[in-house]
Amino acid sequence: MNNPEEIPVFLATDDNYAKYAAVVIKSVSQNTKSKPVFCVLTKGLQEDNKRKIAESADGNSVRFFDIDASMFEGFKVDVHLSYITIETCFRYLIPELCPEYDKAVYLDCDTLCLDDIAKFYSMDISDSYAAVARDRQHRDYFNAGVMLFNCSKLRADGMTKKCMQKTREINGVSEYLDQDVLNILFEGRVKFFNPRWHITPFLFSRRGGLSLKRVVMALERPGIVHLCGNDKPWTTPKGINANPFVPLFFYYLKKTPFAEHAELLLGKPAFSKSMRMMFRNPLFLLKRQFYLRLKYYGKNAKKVTALQARR
Repeated sequence: MNNPEEIPVFLATDDNYAKYAAVVIKSVSQNTKSKPVFCVLTKGLQEDNKRKIAESADGNSVRFFDIDASMFEGFKVDVHLSYITIETCFRYLIPELCPEYDKAVYLDCDTLCLDDIAKFYSMDISDSYAAVARDRQHRDYFNAGVMLFNCSKLRADGMTKKCMQKTREINGVSEYLDQDVLNILFEGRVKFFNPRWHITPFLFSRRGGLSLKRVVMALERPGIVHLCGNDKPWTTPKGINANPFVPLFFYYLKKTPFAEHAELLLGKPAFSKSMRMMFRNPLFLLKRQFYLRLKYYGKNAKKVTALQARR
């Protein structure tokens, strides 16, 4: 049973993403009054990266779990997105790794937590395997980048073993391997949460399926931001096609021991990438999402200025 004062927050990373894991941990730590326990799943991190990640937690507990990656050997997780690594499957193990936890938060390493994680963790999922976010509105397929697991129910139903079995069955033919597995096995057993706990680039577009009113409600009270897609802060750190939450990403990155990477990333030229995007999609400037992205980029830049002024 969970210590009621602790909130387990799981991440999975390798050395390439260690600095981004540190940003997630820093953003959670800076926006909560609770006691998060960060559980980092890895197949082997350099000791220096472990130290820097731990120092990003503002004194909160950080536990590292070295996973035997051989059990995932042959899993083709990068069929659709080349940057996806085998660590994404490590989330299957969460219920079994820590039997003392009845519930646990899972966050991808391209997320930011901008509200108290305790609010997210407090959701009642007693009748579900997990709380999740729809990948698009009006359909029940969910994005697995932000999840609240009902670990006790998952253990009782042997879901770790079932996830491994299903992965072997659809390996090589599934577009989003581990995410597809979770959707198949969790079908009808999930609770969908408010979009403010999973703000993605799709939220700005009409393809996201939300009314403008609901989009604005989420953007005015962001809980967790998922920096998925092609405009990640480390690939598009600035310019008209930068993610609107880029200013906050760099604010938290600069507060970690990986701060030197902020200047390296911000030194990347943005003009050529912006021009390529405009040539590829010349009507982008006329779309709702362009003005929303521009507006909230500005709002988030002002938030950073206000945060820096408090120091």
